[in-house]
Amino acid sequence: MLLWSISLQNTINKFFFVTLNQLIMKSACKNRCLATILLAICLIVGTPLWAQQKVVHGVVEDLEGNPMPGVSVMIEGTATGTITDVDGKYEITTQDGKTLVFSFVGMKSEKVEVGKKSVINVRLKEDAVMLQEVVAIGYGTKTRATTTGAVDLVNSDKLMNRPVTNTAELLQGVVPGMEIRRTNQGKVGEEGYSIQVRGVTSRSDPGILVVVDGIPYKDNNADALNKINPQDIENITILKDAQAAIYGARAAGGVLLVTTKKGKTAKPTISYTGNFTFNAPASVPQKVNVLQHIEMMGELYANDGITNHFFTHLLPYVETADIYSKDPQVVKGPFGDTPDLVLGWHDWWDEMYGTAFDHSHNLSISGGTEKSNYYASIGYLDQGSMFNYGEHNNKKYWGRFKYEYNLNKYIKLRSNVYVGRKKVTEPYNIDHLAWLTYWTWNCQPTYNPQGEYYASGGFGNPIAYAQHTGNKWKTYYSYYTQLGFDITPIKNLTITGDMSLNYDITDEKYYRKRHQTYHWDGSLNYDVIDYWEGGKTKTESLYGRNEHIVTSLHANYNFNITDKHMFNAMFGASHEELDSRGFNAYRYNLITDELPVLGLGDAEQQYNDEYANAWAITSIFGRLGYNWDNRVFVEATYRNDGSSKFAKGHKWEDFWGVSGSWIISNENFFTPAKDYLNNLKIRLSWGQLGNQAGIGLYDHYQYIFVGGQYPFGDSNNPLKVPNASLGGMPAVDRTWETIETYNAGIDFGLLNNRLNGTFDYFIKENKNMFYAEEFPTILGTSAPSINGTHVRTNGWELTLNWKDKIGKVGYRLGVTLSDNKTKVVSLSDSRNPGHGLNAFVEGYPTNAFFIYEFDGFIKDEADLADYKSKMKGGVPTNLRVGDAKYVDKDGDGILEPTLYKEGDPNSGDIVYKGTHNQRYLYGINLGVDWKGIDFSAFLQGVGKWNCINGTYAGGGEVWKQSSQYFYHNTWSADRPNAEYPRLTQDGGIQNNNYMWSTAPYKYFNNRYLRLKEIQIGYTFPTKLTRKIGVENLRIYATGMNLFEWDNLPDGFDPEAPYNENLIPFSRTYSIGVNVQF
Repeated sequence: MLLWSISLQNTINKFFFVTLNQLIMKSACKNRCLATILLAICLIVGTPLWAQQKVVHGVVEDLEGNPMPGVSVMIEGTATGTITDVDGKYEITTQDGKTLVFSFVGMKSEKVEVGKKSVINVRLKEDAVMLQEVVAIGYGTKTRATTTGAVDLVNSDKLMNRPVTNTAELLQGVVPGMEIRRTNQGKVGEEGYSIQVRGVTSRSDPGILVVVDGIPYKDNNADALNKINPQDIENITILKDAQAAIYGARAAGGVLLVTTKKGKTAKPTISYTGNFTFNAPASVPQKVNVLQHIEMMGELYANDGITNHFFTHLLPYVETADIYSKDPQVVKGPFGDTPDLVLGWHDWWDEMYGTAFDHSHNLSISGGTEKSNYYASIGYLDQGSMFNYGEHNNKKYWGRFKYEYNLNKYIKLRSNVYVGRKKVTEPYNIDHLAWLTYWTWNCQPTYNPQGEYYASGGFGNPIAYAQHTGNKWKTYYSYYTQLGFDITPIKNLTITGDMSLNYDITDEKYYRKRHQTYHWDGSLNYDVIDYWEGGKTKTESLYGRNEHIVTSLHANYNFNITDKHMFNAMFGASHEELDSRGFNAYRYNLITDELPVLGLGDAEQQYNDEYANAWAITSIFGRLGYNWDNRVFVEATYRNDGSSKFAKGHKWEDFWGVSGSWIISNENFFTPAKDYLNNLKIRLSWGQLGNQAGIGLYDHYQYIFVGGQYPFGDSNNPLKVPNASLGGMPAVDRTWETIETYNAGIDFGLLNNRLNGTFDYFIKENKNMFYAEEFPTILGTSAPSINGTHVRTNGWELTLNWKDKIGKVGYRLGVTLSDNKTKVVSLSDSRNPGHGLNAFVEGYPTNAFFIYEFDGFIKDEADLADYKSKMKGGVPTNLRVGDAKYVDKDGDGILEPTLYKEGDPNSGDIVYKGTHNQRYLYGINLGVDWKGIDFSAFLQGVGKWNCINGTYAGGGEVWKQSSQYFYHNTWSADRPNAEYPRLTQDGGIQNNNYMWSTAPYKYFNNRYLRLKEIQIGYTFPTKLTRKIGVENLRIYATGMNLFEWDNLPDGFDPEAPYNENLIPFSRTYSIGVNVQF
């Protein structure tokens, strides 16, 4: 095996350097300086020398004699190592004179000299979990003990073996202060996730910077995370305060530092992970059936005194029809375009959605020697859709190859290559299909007696639409190449260089074709293209390419003045640029539906377009750290960024940061308290972060729109010339937003470090936020955005973790809880609030609700007369009993949608009632393990989330079947305690009854708790698996999104409250296997 390993290693060495030279020559032409350095290093390749090897083995136990699986056993100063098996046993090839390092999270590391020994048994002592973890801090690493800022670490054990197709979902509820929302979880391959750290940073939403192995990705959002295979991730570090300042230009919203895996063991380690997953619709919204709808429409018109209406002839069927009959009645429909109506039952939701099957597979090989290490992986995901009809799937492939080679004791070379391909196939307009599935009447069958697709009226037929309207094919390619080196010319000085050339390519094809639906008697209802899509078939091709280049060079130097005064200095520079290009072409009216190519479209209706743009950032940065006797730590950072997005004279800005920490538990006076308070550290930090997100690439230039034609001369025969108009006013004085962060934190460990925790309080100030002032329309164009707003966010975060054993049963409990509030301190134009949700109003939180105060329903005629006598305006004059009343705050008899100001009788009647921002985010982790059996559970929730219910019953849209919770729950004389107002077809009254107010049926706290995950697994004893050549074997079963506790009616996802048109989110059931050879 050793000879095979050496042969493999030498083969990889040769492959690496040939590939390295080729890549440099082909792709590094824009970065000649760095390319020259890398190429020069590659020319000094030597052949590794192999010293006398021997095998050392042993057992690692805790102080109670229990075997410890998963302990890292490394040869000091190398990347060679192994891990202990489930029985705590290990075996490693090393040399006399080497030192083995035994380490495990939560335990003190032990170093043992090999000498002449061939058997080394070790017992590890417990230590503070938080102080031993190694975290990335930007252009370097530290142990948790020496960090000075708010840093969270998510290890691979929280990321692996979870049946998710989206890496962002792995972090939801795990990190305090990180808010992750799903926007459309059921949309295969394009689920949509948003990430926000510590509340609102800017109106322009800078997102979160994702840095993978030292290289920032171009996307500041969840899309960057989702290009990473979760199985490749070693850990993720989250920088939330001044620690993020070192990344300056794009780090205003926080930084996620992703470290991918590398080879650790001396012999090749082959690992396979497979997941087989079933996704079933979780949200099943219920609507009234056709007879209940007819009944409600009868009540609706009767409430308004109308006796002859669309549904008059249908009312008798409410008492006589049997919608569940095998031979339902077919009667005349209610509207002019509905000649027939089937009084039956067809649950379109159940018909269209079913259980989807996903399967994913990951295979990796890793290993290393004293000279080098490697990690290679390939993965495949086949994600099915819960749609039972039409083509809807996501097929994804990805691969990664990492290699590090110690050329000599001075030079290390690195490469990291990632390739990915994702192809999403979906019906032509999947959002409309979801809408159609929800709103098509649940009495309409799929086929008429002739076997044709049935429809009556404007809805169409969801199955026909899914299968015959066409498709979209979206293919995404990613090619990421990173080359780097570490040079140590003298002791304690390391010079690190990296270059990354990343390509993202999008290739899309759309096709829209015709299909017909028919009435019950076989007559044509309509062609779907004529009704919904402008009467034209269409095919379209789109292509886009992003070229993202990142180069960086920095040096780290460690030096001591005495044994107690230790320093670290880092200085570097980086350049980042993105070049984007793309085009599209489309034609209408294809001559055939069978071959959707541009050449078969109408030559008179062909169109095309093209775009090209670019941006660049150049930066210099530095950090100076001081460590006094491992008790006090101080760190200062500096960064100077220049961006192409700003005008000359405003491109460059300086950003500073300073932080410090004091490990009180390392002081002599603290010794008496260590029996119960094992470690205690306090932290303080301040830092500046720059933001340029959300603004145009060329806003500082005056640009001209060219498009369309303008007639000159004779109106009967004008001369048509190209039309040109000025764009918005240029932003010539705008510069960087500067976000200042203040943080105070405490880290602690209690009761022999069984309980560990952190608490942070923070403030974020953005005093020059981008903002567009309001100007009179006479200006004639759009005003430029300026640095004109001051926003402040303050909040806190708490993390608690308990870990212990009862006999041989280990258990753990973890809790995260966080909250923040964002206030608009000032606006350049002091904008007044309007009725509804306001993003920015001076003196109030962001996303503030300004709404009317609900005053109950009009109870009777006397109450109606009294209300009408008081209200002279602002409410409908034809209100009736059962309609909504609102408080006239200023007492002037007019309900006005302007802000109420106490003591001002002419101010208005809307009042501030809270913010739409989520509050009190929390997560709960539970785990138990015993003799190879492990169980874990994870719950995630939100404690407060003010929302508006946008659903309603009645109104002028009498074609809409109401949700079931409205049935017999609207006000009437015999239902005076109903939750909702009376039914009406009058649009004015409907708007009055359902306008935004404090009415409990409109404004509510959408708090929820979700059982996010349960997993149970079993790891087979090594003594059994080794008999079949397997080093480690684990099987597991997982359930995700299994249950919710919330305030919503059945059928709605609390992360998308009362959203009726989404593809449902799923409950996931999975089985998986991990095999390691």
